[in-house]
Amino acid sequence: MRVLVTGAAGEFGRDLVPWLARKHDVLATDIVPADPPCEFVQADLRDPEAVEALVQGVDAVIHLAVLLPAPHPSAAFVDVNVKASTLLLEAAAEAKLGRFVYISTVWATGHGTEEGYLPVDEDAPLRPQEMYGLTKLQGELSAEFYARMHGMSTLVLRMCGYLRCPQFAPDGSVDLSA
Repeated sequence: MRVLVTGAAGEFGRDLVPWLARKHDVLATDIVPADPPCEFVQADLRDPEAVEALVQGVDAVIHLAVLLPAPHPSAAFVDVNVKASTLLLEAAAEAKLGRFVYISTVWATGHGTEEGYLPVDEDAPLRPQEMYGLTKLQGELSAEFYARMHGMSTLVLRMCGYLRCPQFAPDGSVDLSA
């Protein structure tokens, strides 16, 4: 299976891409340079032509690329977390890809650093507390829309963060005995 992974230079991408590449044909992409053990294309997902080229010949997309919480203008979050995601979903639908995995965040429900423990499930209220959460929720809604309107198989995973595991090696192997 040929899998496109966006955000390949990020914390999660640097571990996921080599691991996936051990069993799949992976095309990795990011806006910044990276050197994964697979094919890599540096691209800006806000560029429709670049996105269209990336999805050609792939079977699935794992969309990790994101603008994380930091002092950014609201428009920057919309550009990366909504526009880029929508362009990628649109291109995937047009290419009739088999699977689209959208990596979201518990912040889409308002679960940031200020709240206490609350369950994060299908019944969690959707009340983002900042632009990061709002734009990731918009990405979730776009994934649902493309699934419903285009029959695309989509999966949304709400992560609560990613802590790199030192046992992940650059070649994708994992040594949990250390």
